[in-house]
Amino acid sequence: MKDRKSVENEDFGCPILDAFMYVPEGIYDVAFVRYDRPVNVFGPDERRIFFHWKIVTPGEYFEVQLFQSFKHYERWGTQSKYYRCWCLAAGQRPRRRTRMTPDVFKGKIFKASVEIVQPKYEDGPFKGKSRPEAEWYSVVRNLLEIIAG
Repeated sequence: MKDRKSVENEDFGCPILDAFMYVPEGIYDVAFVRYDRPVNVFGPDERRIFFHWKIVTPGEYFEVQLFQSFKHYERWGTQSKYYRCWCLAAGQRPRRRTRMTPDVFKGKIFKASVEIVQPKYEDGPFKGKSRPEAEWYSVVRNLLEIIAG
């Protein structure tokens, strides 16, 4: 067992917290940075893949990193967000038995819509009401078009 001093000095950071940034809603140019392997986020039944994007639009938010999440399926349905984004990045629909890897996003710049997430209280007297603005964050909601790559 570790002593108290070593526990206090450990880094308890979470990788996803780096992406909880706040920028105004709008359309931005974004570049693909990396993706995280599928993780269980809301219990064992919901696995998600997280993509990390960097804003490359010149201005105040240049190089701010945001994330985008996709539900993870064994087989991607044609209506899934990941399928639609993958088709945009690849420039075509996948052929039968194609592995839809995130590699098609590498080295490309996209025009993307960014939205603000306003978390809500889950219980107590404020249940259903938005949390304070300090807890809001922005996410890449949709990829709209390829700009370069």
